[in-house]
Amino acid sequence: MFPPSVLYKLIWAEESIGHTQALKVHISNLRKKLESVDGHKAKIMTVRGSGYQFLFEP
Repeated sequence: MFPPSVLYKLIWAEESIGHTQALKVHISNLRKKLESVDGHKAKIMTVRGSGYQFLFEP
């Protein structure tokens, strides 16, 4: 599980200070790319109040 503030810090190497809209856009784009792969088995889930979780089904 990755809280938005932690992802923001890992990606942009700075504090988010509540500006997580860019992160939301990138997560949305990643979801679209994952869905476009034939037979995709990975997805990014939003866990309300906690952050994002990457799920992969073998």
